[in-house]
Amino acid sequence: MSNEDKIVYITRQRERYKEFQTRNGKYLLINEVVAYLKISRGHAIRILNDKTRIRKERSGPKIRYTDDLLPHLKKLYFLMRQPCVKRMREALPRWLDSYQKHFAELDPTQIEKIKTISAATLGRKLTLIRKQSGMSSTKPPRYSWYKSVVPIKPKDWDVKTPGHFQCDTVAHCGTSLEGSFMNTITLTDIHTGWTENFAIFTKSAARVREGLINMENRLFFPVESIKFDSGSEFMNFGVISYLRDGYYRNQRKTPVDVFIYREKTGVGKPVIRVILEIDLSLRMILALLMYW
Repeated sequence: MSNEDKIVYITRQRERYKEFQTRNGKYLLINEVVAYLKISRGHAIRILNDKTRIRKERSGPKIRYTDDLLPHLKKLYFLMRQPCVKRMREALPRWLDSYQKHFAELDPTQIEKIKTISAATLGRKLTLIRKQSGMSSTKPPRYSWYKSVVPIKPKDWDVKTPGHFQCDTVAHCGTSLEGSFMNTITLTDIHTGWTENFAIFTKSAARVREGLINMENRLFFPVESIKFDSGSEFMNFGVISYLRDGYYRNQRKTPVDVFIYREKTGVGKPVIRVILEIDLSLRMILALLMYW
């Protein structure tokens, strides 16, 4: 039932309710309204007596950061290469002059609001955008035994020599995570940015271990440490036992460090997907030329 139909129905029932002189008649009419509109009995009585509650104004301070800021925050978020909200908050004042110079879309009031916005408010504004930005196939392990086995090292600013790597996987799943699909293991040196990639089908422990061995053999300098997130493809007995048998010092990244991985190395997941798409496009062109 549409709202217009409800208004017509309620108006007619109010007239009938006033015509009834007996309690039994009003009782039956209230039961009819409750069953038809599927509302509580108290609500039905207030509607028939035309004494619906007037909604009070929203308590607390007035909304300062309105929705007109959302398109600009979204554009800035992607221009900054999707940083975490705390880093974005600190970088916003330095980006506004250049943004205004190239786009000239902000008025002085909006500029002042963006300069004073907090990281928490920025996170709430970008919640929907960050959810739409991509899918994640990373799942935590079923048990938390790794917390007592793998130490945490949250920062990488003290790395001054090559050999300290960060590792992650990229899912080539298209628009759905259902079924099995190809994945790419990315191994990036923190100091030099040297990157090795290895394609695997599914993220089983055996496949991940095979990829790590293959990439290690291709490197021209020794591996001193590897850091990765707490996904089940890394946090399992097969991978952990392999890393602990050698000279690796495996260290698990914290959620904050994921952003450092993508920004510090300069090789993110979108780059790998673009490379794969270009390679597939070239293969299709060559196949068409050969057929032609």
